[in-house]
Amino acid sequence: FSRDGLHWRDYDKNPVHPGGSDSGQCVLYDEDLKKYVLYSRVNVGRRISRATSDDFIHWTEPELVFEADDMDPPDTQIYGSGFCIYEGMYLGTPWMWYRGTDHRIDVQLIHSRDGITWHRTAGRERIIPNGPEGAWDSGIIFTASHPVILEDRILIYYYGMQGDHNAHPLHKTWEEQKRYYRGGIGVGTLRRDGWVSLDFPISGGHVITKPVTIPPSTGDKPEPCLHLNANAFTGDIRVTLLDEGNKPISGFEESDSLHGDLLHATVTWPGHTLSELVGQRVKLNIQGQLAKLYSYWFA
Repeated sequence: FSRDGLHWRDYDKNPVHPGGSDSGQCVLYDEDLKKYVLYSRVNVGRRISRATSDDFIHWTEPELVFEADDMDPPDTQIYGSGFCIYEGMYLGTPWMWYRGTDHRIDVQLIHSRDGITWHRTAGRERIIPNGPEGAWDSGIIFTASHPVILEDRILIYYYGMQGDHNAHPLHKTWEEQKRYYRGGIGVGTLRRDGWVSLDFPISGGHVITKPVTIPPSTGDKPEPCLHLNANAFTGDIRVTLLDEGNKPISGFEESDSLHGDLLHATVTWPGHTLSELVGQRVKLNIQGQLAKLYSYWFA
């Protein structure tokens, strides 16, 4: 324990859990559960387990929650992962070890509503791929436990190494071994909310959301506002409000067009405001052309 993060004392009843793992552990605090959540490889080998605690001392037995599956390359294993709770959603950055192919380790993205049932994101695309052959991070990538969330961007710090996980290269010279193990600390950068996007093609497209309730205004704002995080630099985005039967709501058939690279654009409708619809259940029909939609919210 420490009061200042500099001076530490041991808990006199350590260890709080007898299990061990040779890769990093990650602990979150879930405000909804009012519990600490530990992700590690304890009890499950090269897979991810989950344990919880009310007090950081007494922990549940770790249980398996994430592993490689038949859609991964042969003998793929999970070497570890970073985790966070982002805008109410659990996100993870698992370190994928392709043991059956080239022994490299790169990073995918997974998501979960409850921290227990996990789904691969964006078709298993690498959120941090290995660098090109010979680069300092071409062989192995391990992310930090948590990303750093700033106002306008997300930073994912990671350790990278040129060599892969194919054991110590004993057959190489000392100079070759030094190059093999060359590594360093890097950072991957995303825009805020930029984990994944819905992309509208040049021919145009649209997405209809699940029903949401228009909230009252907050703070000093006279009325609630709908905001979008989108990149419509070469295109545009518009929003139609629908009732639960998918019929356009009078006065909200089509918003003003939004153009540009927008982190928190405000959606407006000519002659109408969302204060007219407070408390009503609506769907958003978001239409776009040559644009990427990252998120939407009311504030």
